[in-house]
Amino acid sequence: MTTENPDIQWALDLLTPDPNYQENFISKNYPWIVWPFVSLGGNAYVTYLQGRPWYSGVRRYTFALTAGLIAAKVLKDAKYHREAERDAVMRHYIKLHPEDFPPPVRKTFNEELRDWVACR
Repeated sequence: MTTENPDIQWALDLLTPDPNYQENFISKNYPWIVWPFVSLGGNAYVTYLQGRPWYSGVRRYTFALTAGLIAAKVLKDAKYHREAERDAVMRHYIKLHPEDFPPPVRKTFNEELRDWVACR
């Protein structure tokens, strides 16, 4: 992605994802793991509170599993779209206000250290 202003390219590069990045297994699949268990666990808890055996109402477990999978899909898509919109708004702001994004000044670690005086 190139812009007509090379001074803000560094800021836009921060918003560009790394093409070699791969999500780990847990972060990629946690909605598919968590939401069905939450819905099944909630259904089992309600069954327990009603004083019924855990195997009663198998139809409700099937419905709860389906609802959990649908919730996982909807919430994962909503997160993806929310993050995409946030990045688009930030890119647009950077392009409209390049004066707010001066190139960073590179400092060495030694320049960041302050003089130290021992207190004894």
